[in-house]
Amino acid sequence: TEYTNMVYRKERKDFYHVMPTNRLTWICGILNAKTVAQLAIQIRVLDECIGWEAVKKPEVTKKTDLSTPIIEKAIDKRLVAGREGFFEYAIKMFGEDERITWMQEDKVPLYCIREYEAEARRAARASWWLEFEFYPGAGVEVQFEGDWYQAFVVESVDQKPNNPSRLGGDMPMSQFKEGIGMVKVHYIGGREEEDEWISKDSALLREDRKANDRVRQDVKRREADKRKVALVKDKEERMKLRLELFQERKRLRVEQQKSAKDREREREEERARKDTMRSERVRMKEAELEERRKEREEKIRLRKAEQEKKKEDNKLIKKLAQEKQRILQGKSSWWRDFPWTQGVMVEMDWEGEWFDCTVIKLIGPDPEKPQVWIEGEKAEKEREDREEREAEARLRALDG
Repeated sequence: TEYTNMVYRKERKDFYHVMPTNRLTWICGILNAKTVAQLAIQIRVLDECIGWEAVKKPEVTKKTDLSTPIIEKAIDKRLVAGREGFFEYAIKMFGEDERITWMQEDKVPLYCIREYEAEARRAARASWWLEFEFYPGAGVEVQFEGDWYQAFVVESVDQKPNNPSRLGGDMPMSQFKEGIGMVKVHYIGGREEEDEWISKDSALLREDRKANDRVRQDVKRREADKRKVALVKDKEERMKLRLELFQERKRLRVEQQKSAKDREREREEERARKDTMRSERVRMKEAELEERRKEREEKIRLRKAEQEKKKEDNKLIKKLAQEKQRILQGKSSWWRDFPWTQGVMVEMDWEGEWFDCTVIKLIGPDPEKPQVWIEGEKAEKEREDREEREAEARLRALDG
C-alpha cells in the first residue's frame, strides 16, 4: 500500500526505499519549530521553493515570439482518474483559440490557477441562489443603503403568475425574470407593510448562512434525539428522556433567541452609530458650506471696502492736486501783493541757486514789472550808464 506524501524508490525486486516528500518534511519542520528563529528558517525555505515569477502573468504583445507556446489561461478543471485529491486543468495557449490541452496541477503556472480559482469563487457567489431552497422561513439577508439586514422567506414564485392579485398585488411584474423567479421577504423586527419582493438573482439578496446553519443543526439534533428515544425500551424511561431532550431543545432555543436579540441590538447600535456619523458628516458639511459662505461674503465686503477706499483716495488725491495747483498759482502771483520798496529783501534764482538780493530801484510806474538788481552788480551798472552818458555827450559835441 502506498501512502500519500511518501516517495517510493525500488531498490531490489521486493524491496522499496520509502522517504517523505519535501512537502511533508517542511510541514514536520513547521510543527516541530520551538523558537521564532526555527519558524523563520522554514518560512525562508518556503519562499525559496515558491516560483514567484510563475505568479506573474507574462505580457504578450505583437512583438512577442509565439513560436514557443505560452499559456494564457485555464478554462476548466477536473479530477485525475484513479488519483484522489489530484486535479488537472484545461489550458488555452496564446494565439490558439481552438486548441485545448489538459495539464496536471503541478505543471500549470500559478497565475493560471489563481485566475481560474478566483473566477470560480466569483461565479459561485453570484449563482448561490441556484442551489438554495427558498422555502418559507429560510434565512436570507437583504442589502439596503449599504447595510445588510436579516430577513426570512415568506413566499417564493418560480413562474410568472397569471393573477398577480392573488399575491397581494404588490409584486413588481416588470422586474419578474422568467426562469429565475422572485421571493417575498420579511425583515426580522420589521413591520408587515415593509415586506417586499426581490428577484432571486439580485445582488441585494444573499443567504443568511448563520441562520440556516442553526436550522440545519436543529433538524439534525431532532433526528438524533429521535434515535436516542427509539433505543430506550422502557416507557417511563422513554418519556423521561423525551422530556429531558425537549427541555434541552427549549434551552437552546432560548439561547438562540437571546443571541438573535443580541445581534439585532448590535445591528441597531451599529445603524445608530452610522446614522450619527452620517448626521455628523452632514453637519460638518453644512458647517463647512456656511464657513465658505461667510468667507465669500467677507471677501465681497473687503472688496467693496477696498473699492470705496480707492474712491475716497482718488477724491482726496484730486482734491490735493487742486489745492496744489491753487497754491502754485498763488506762488506765481505773489509779486502782485508784495510791497515793492527800495531796501526790501528778496531771493533770486541764478543757475539753479537762490541768492539774497536787495531792491535798489523800481523802473517804470507799473509795479507789476519791477526791476531787481543784485547788490554786487550795482557798480557795474553805474559804470555802464556813465559810459553811455559820456558817449552821448561826445556825439552831441561833434554834431555842434
